[in-house]
Amino acid sequence: MTGRVVAVGKDGIPDIIDEIMEIETSSFTVPWRAEDFTSSAKYGTVAASIGDSGRLLGYGCLISAADEAEITNLAVSKNERRRGIGGGILDFLIGTAARSSAQRVYLEVRESNGGAIALYSSRGFGMIGKRTGYYRLPKEDAIIMMLEIGNTEC
Repeated sequence: MTGRVVAVGKDGIPDIIDEIMEIETSSFTVPWRAEDFTSSAKYGTVAASIGDSGRLLGYGCLISAADEAEITNLAVSKNERRRGIGGGILDFLIGTAARSSAQRVYLEVRESNGGAIALYSSRGFGMIGKRTGYYRLPKEDAIIMMLEIGNTEC
């Protein structure tokens, strides 16, 4: 994997928000707003993969409550995909969830996003359901995936 993964606090989001939004808008047809990332850092964890040059390579967001966690967003710059960056971010988020006493981690992914589904499956996530017509632009089903992490440290 190229880059290092770090947690970014809400005070650090303004420093990288332009890079986040560049990746976000090129990755999703209905992108999050900048405020969504600030809120995620305030109430959860935003993880950023930073390259050797200091450039943002990708990011992920995690919200934990009680014994559950949800990965709400994960994206890697189009030029940096298939280099292990998404896996590094995912591993960081799973480890963060485990340290917060989460027993399960959930996420949703577009049914057509085979690359992301393969990544999540490689880390032990399994399909537990489907949300029909969940995504828009284009309208598509969401696959709900879950990982049982119990009390193990990741």
